[in-house]
Amino acid sequence: MVSTFCSYFSIKPLKLLILSTEQLVDEVLDTKATHLFWVDSDMKFPPDALFTLLSHKKDIVGANYSTRVKPHRPVAFKSETNLDKRVFTGNGVEEVFALGSGLLLVNKCVYENISRPHYSVEWNDDYTNLMGEDIYFCKKAATHGYVSHVDNALSDRVAHIGTKEYTIKGDCYD
Repeated sequence: MVSTFCSYFSIKPLKLLILSTEQLVDEVLDTKATHLFWVDSDMKFPPDALFTLLSHKKDIVGANYSTRVKPHRPVAFKSETNLDKRVFTGNGVEEVFALGSGLLLVNKCVYENISRPHYSVEWNDDYTNLMGEDIYFCKKAATHGYVSHVDNALSDRVAHIGTKEYTIKGDCYD
């Protein structure tokens, strides 16, 4: 079976992350591409990652990975009300409240069906911390009925590059 694959590739200099992200979304919305595959430049992942994520047929699906700074923690979140509840391990593909966008596949329809801004930051209730732009996106998508998913098997094959390769199994502890 032969399938058609439409791709669009763009690299933007980092001015303001949220602004650059919104510009990339706008560019892709004007193409025939069906998905946006977000990949941070400091991620190490297997060559089949894109096709693995596409095979799940989910609107939002990505890999979990470790933060690069201590305490090393996973970037997949189980709960909106308690961001300390994170996915440390699991099987298959599971629903999550949100996940980081370092290796994330999003169906273009998600952007077409939610209003701008798609990405922003928000203070937490006591103004001691910010909710990052990727968590903001997943939260906003959820209010429109979209569910975020993490592929646990792929996550085991992903590393976040810093002073070394940080991984879920090697660096994150519950």
